[in-house]
Amino acid sequence: MKKYFTFKGRAGRKEYILLNICTGLVAIVVTVVTIVVIIYIEGKFDKNSPFFITLLSAIMIILSIPCIAATVRRLHDIDYSGWWALLQWSYIGIITLIFNIDQSGWWYFLTEAEYYIGLAMTLILSFKKGTPGANRYGEPVVKKNNSN
Repeated sequence: MKKYFTFKGRAGRKEYILLNICTGLVAIVVTVVTIVVIIYIEGKFDKNSPFFITLLSAIMIILSIPCIAATVRRLHDIDYSGWWALLQWSYIGIITLIFNIDQSGWWYFLTEAEYYIGLAMTLILSFKKGTPGANRYGEPVVKKNNSN
């Protein structure tokens, strides 16, 4: 977490994978704890509860910052611009929520396609080796146990 807001430099595969796993686990734990707290306070759980939506949204935004930063640094490691990270985020999903669009037909296809594009990008970034030696984004991550 020491590189929470660091968008410059490079990130190796190990750092990228571990950060995504840890962030995913934290998100699961936070979601479960939030649900338990809501049940304790309100006596029942409603996924449409404003409290639940607001709290979980705020936490997910906070958790997404290190993921975006790591994705940008990982893209730098394979010598791509960090702007490619925009492919990984669900802007169609955000539009759906803002404008309350019915998620059926072609719009459903778009949201699903965007999900799979983000998943494919995560897998590619997890397994593609970084460029050997220095590139336009700096020196490679120091190798420990040949994991980068």
